Amino acid sequence: MKSLSFKIIAPIVVGILIVQVVKNWHSLPFNQKSRQLKTIEISADIYGKGQVNISVSNSGYVDIKDPLISCQSFGQSGTEIKETKFTIYQSITPSNKALFNKAFNTNSQVAYLKCKVIDVIVLNTINGKEPKPIMIKRVNSS
Repeated sequence: MKSLSFKIIAPIVVGILIVQVVKNWHSLPFNQKSRQLKTIEISADIYGKGQVNISVSNSGYVDIKDPLISCQSFGQSGTEIKETKFTIYQSITPSNKALFNKAFNTNSQVAYLKCKVIDVIVLNTINGKEPKPIMIKRVNSS
């Protein structure tokens, strides 16, 4: 009898769990960070000997800070020469940019860079302020 009830109850419980995960997929922590990383745009320009200007734009809706950047340098043939990772220790509010100058230890064969944000700290603030809670009042209709 116990075995039969387990065979009936276990699939029901697993089914309920699956439905709840699918229903709340957008609010799971790993998914929120992934969506926030997609809202960050980065551009890098090489100038001089080993100097790079990097611009990080936050087109999301919450503040971010300390983006971890990965830049790969490539030669004229497309061969990867080196990968460099570094953190920009700045807060970036929505619709704003952080400009950063980085000295790379590169040789003269570097033709172009590909940079991307690989990690970021997502803050619970919007433009440096805590969001105000939304108050919902019940309206009684007569």
